[in-house]
Amino acid sequence: MTTRRSFLKKAGVISAASLALPSIFPSCVNWRGANDRLMVGHIGLGSRGTDELKMYFLPHDKFRSVAVCDVFQSRRDAAADVVRKAYSEKGYENPDCQTYQDYRELLDRKDIDMVAITTSDHWHLPIAIHAAQAGKHCHVNKPLGLSYEYMMRLKAELEKGKLHFNYGSQQRSYSFMIKAMEYIHKGDLGEIKEVMVWAPGGGADRHIGYFKAMDVPSGLDYDAWLGPAPQMPYTADRVHRDGSFFINDYSIGFLAGWGAHPLDILVWALADQLQENFEVNASGQISWPEGCMYDNINIWDSDLTYMNGLKIRFMSQDLAKPVVMKYLKDYRQNGTLFIGSKGWMSLSRTYAESNIPEIHQAINDFPKQEWGLHGDQGNHALEFAKLIQGERDHYMTVDDAIASDLISHASNAAIRLNESLKWNAQKKEMLGSTEANKLMNRGHRYPYAI
Repeated sequence: MTTRRSFLKKAGVISAASLALPSIFPSCVNWRGANDRLMVGHIGLGSRGTDELKMYFLPHDKFRSVAVCDVFQSRRDAAADVVRKAYSEKGYENPDCQTYQDYRELLDRKDIDMVAITTSDHWHLPIAIHAAQAGKHCHVNKPLGLSYEYMMRLKAELEKGKLHFNYGSQQRSYSFMIKAMEYIHKGDLGEIKEVMVWAPGGGADRHIGYFKAMDVPSGLDYDAWLGPAPQMPYTADRVHRDGSFFINDYSIGFLAGWGAHPLDILVWALADQLQENFEVNASGQISWPEGCMYDNINIWDSDLTYMNGLKIRFMSQDLAKPVVMKYLKDYRQNGTLFIGSKGWMSLSRTYAESNIPEIHQAINDFPKQEWGLHGDQGNHALEFAKLIQGERDHYMTVDDAIASDLISHASNAAIRLNESLKWNAQKKEMLGSTEANKLMNRGHRYPYAI
């Protein structure tokens, strides 16, 4: 068991000299063979992390989950029990699963090939960077994180180690989505000059958090939960899942947390066109009940104009409805609507529509068990395994995740500053706005900075 003192001592050493970690463990990078299992370590075992463990990894023989890490003892112990039970039922002998409080100790294990990172948003990038430095392939849940500088650092570490990256955007494995992308990439919608993207913003239907300081419960390393975020008193609502979604110290809210899903559909379709300079103009609100501790934007309308002429309108769901229903037959709380010179197509994780009849028929001609939260979702991690094992040459890249997060963060900065902002893709900064660049490149609390 790692003590808090030893954790902080180790964290201090790494933050002062993070490059002292081995850049590559050759056993992880030079893949052994397509029939060998990927040894997986899981970091963050709340509800989503545990669901992914059960759904993505344990059922499939390409993986062997061997370690779990969480700052909540109850979560890591419960996850380890899930692993042991699942492998016992499969007939594995001595199906051990080691538990860790300190993720760095998990990363020290040379037998682990990849990590699945399912923590709160503010921890995604620091852990992923350390994982890449330790030679691990990275499956990182969306959104990518809170610092564009750290995003670029992760990209550099992955490239240095010749490592693969997977983003928590499961619709990339959905059959109807793959078919839809074929039509877009072939040009069957014609030239796409406008895209509308929308997602839930979060509101009073969520768990609402209030400021009520409490004693830290036993079995939780609260300082490590805060990690790079500012020091704040413990409250149960702060560490609640919705607290980490809607408190600005830990995320930028559903602008990225939910927006990453429909934005990834955009990136998947038009990745090359998004590598340009753009201007963003946006408006929005922080609309929560009085006295609530949440302070992230939950109503937004953002217009991005790229130098190549592409226009993107990114909206929260209530504002989007009257806009997109000019095209659609049925409304969904999230979606990505591509408007081309030959016709349009709208996609979400559970719905597909086009005004071109043959395209509409083709993208809907799949069994419903292959849609949404059903059969295809379990293939998401399997496709990543195929990439690592050399069975496919492309799935998705960290550049895709960065492109998605950039739209969210640019929109967030434009709303908070009430300014029109200009992104320079070569300099990788907002031109003439020190405050916008600060919002997009957060500092991190000692000793958790990299």
